Amino acid sequence: MIIMAIRNLDEYFIKLNLVFHAILAAPLLLFIYIYLETENGTMQPPVSSAKSLGFLQLAITLVTAIFVFLAFSWYRTRINQVQLKERLTQKLGQYLKIGVVQYLLFGVASFAAVTGLYLTGKGWYTGLYVIVLMLMSINRPTLKKISDDLRLKGEERQIVLHKKALPDESGEKE
Repeated sequence: MIIMAIRNLDEYFIKLNLVFHAILAAPLLLFIYIYLETENGTMQPPVSSAKSLGFLQLAITLVTAIFVFLAFSWYRTRINQVQLKERLTQKLGQYLKIGVVQYLLFGVASFAAVTGLYLTGKGWYTGLYVIVLMLMSINRPTLKKISDDLRLKGEERQIVLHKKALPDESGEKE
């Protein structure tokens, strides 16, 4: 897990987005390769029996849906706990950890859909992957999303939205 002392919001936001985009890019690169090779006819899917295809379609769709559901539900339950923290740096630190786990869960869902494309070559998995990609993109970290999800108000909200200097909280324990 990524653990960092939050020194400034620029560094924090860059790290959060770097993690998000790395998790987004890994299955995307694999998807592009498999899709192009399948469309070109140079890659033949390893599974071709009708019985296996039906089972795989159901299983991979379920796995993908379960991980998408977990990404949303896990995030929502954890973010509600973070809102109770007193200090902004605590909230942001927890948000980073929760966000990374959510992105990883989306990443597993993406890899499941890409695996389905590799195993079968069926367009169904392209659509499934695109849906996961859209859901992940909707949940990408932005300053507004961070502020809204943490339900920041007043000065804390302005600090995050405008990447102002964090308040000095060094005298207190974290």
